[in-house]
Amino acid sequence: MFLGPDHMATRTVIPEGYRGILSVVDANDTVRAGVRAIASLGPAVVGIEAAEVELADVHRAAERGHFTPDEDGRVHAWFARYLTARAGLLETIGDLRPVTDADVDADAETQLHAFVVAYTAACLLVRAGRFLSRSSRITASSSASSTRPSLVFGYHASSTRQFASR
Repeated sequence: MFLGPDHMATRTVIPEGYRGILSVVDANDTVRAGVRAIASLGPAVVGIEAAEVELADVHRAAERGHFTPDEDGRVHAWFARYLTARAGLLETIGDLRPVTDADVDADAETQLHAFVVAYTAACLLVRAGRFLSRSSRITASSSASSTRPSLVFGYHASSTRQFASR
């Protein structure tokens, strides 16, 4: 992904097996765009963990067995923010891959920078995924004593426990 002249994000499509489509300048621009993407998406990913209201909504809904309309709206918006950040980070990794795989005419320093930026994006994805996984297990185990089926991220707690045990 790089910012075009109108400052809109544009995606570079590289045909399978084609080498040398990007110049060194384009590779550097791609790395800079990746840094900007992480700078803007990183706080959103970290903010997922700081969403105390939404996490409390999930725990209350798990105990009660359903979401109220207000809780549902907040949790959907929270999860949509996660999905948006996730998609942006995955796109950033995909855009940097040709630079790290030496599919472009880039020097070793540019390739290293691209790898570091892509690795940072991957670490943010893992952090968010682990947090959601941990949160769903905690919610599932806290509602295990309830006799009513409870919902955790749209699944019944019993099915969430099956996913968590894998």
